[in-house]
Amino acid sequence: MTDRSADEGVLPKSLSRGALSITALTVVSRLTGFLRVVAVAAAMGTTFFANTYQSANAAPNLIFELIAAGVLTSIFVPTFVSYIARGDDEGGWRAADALASVALVALVALAGVLFLLAPLIIRLLLVGIEDPQVRGDSIRLGTDLLRLFAPQVIFYGLGMIMTGALHAHRRFVLPAMAPIFNNIIVIGVYLVYAAVRSAGAPDIAEVPAAHVWLLGAGTTLGVVAMTVVLLPGLKT
Repeated sequence: MTDRSADEGVLPKSLSRGALSITALTVVSRLTGFLRVVAVAAAMGTTFFANTYQSANAAPNLIFELIAAGVLTSIFVPTFVSYIARGDDEGGWRAADALASVALVALVALAGVLFLLAPLIIRLLLVGIEDPQVRGDSIRLGTDLLRLFAPQVIFYGLGMIMTGALHAHRRFVLPAMAPIFNNIIVIGVYLVYAAVRSAGAPDIAEVPAAHVWLLGAGTTLGVVAMTVVLLPGLKT
């Protein structure tokens, strides 16, 4: 009876510490997310280039949510959890590996389609720009940015799969921590951009290719980091 009471006392304490950790990480994630919004506003301002960047950056996440997220959630998570519920961890990991392999192929194909259709997608997103010259320059830069953002789809999908696996094993810390890494990296990218760009708002027709690469590759690197940080949790 004493041992059982001790175990019952330890469990709530462990749960309380875990809940506090998740709460703290969530607060930090929200705070860094807010700082990210402040950083992009300070670095890019309210310019046509900022509008083009934000539109292109939203596309991969939107397309992933519309096309792939529901499929992964409805197939991967229930399958994996069913193995865990039966106590068959090894079978669960085998199923996870098989499903992840299929998902990876599909995600790479989706990223490829996004890359190829980037000009069309950007035209649709920027249809509200009335000035034909500005619209043409915005489409050109937006296409380049979206092609740099296209690989994000792959890492959004892999991140969702890994998060599902970690949650099934009641490992919540890394999934709560992952967005913080994304926000910090992207904030750093904005600070570097603010430091290297010319004073004043850049003309959409004169944005250097190096700046497009900095923002495009740097933002995608944040999504990659958000996924990679989950890997240690799968090895323990």
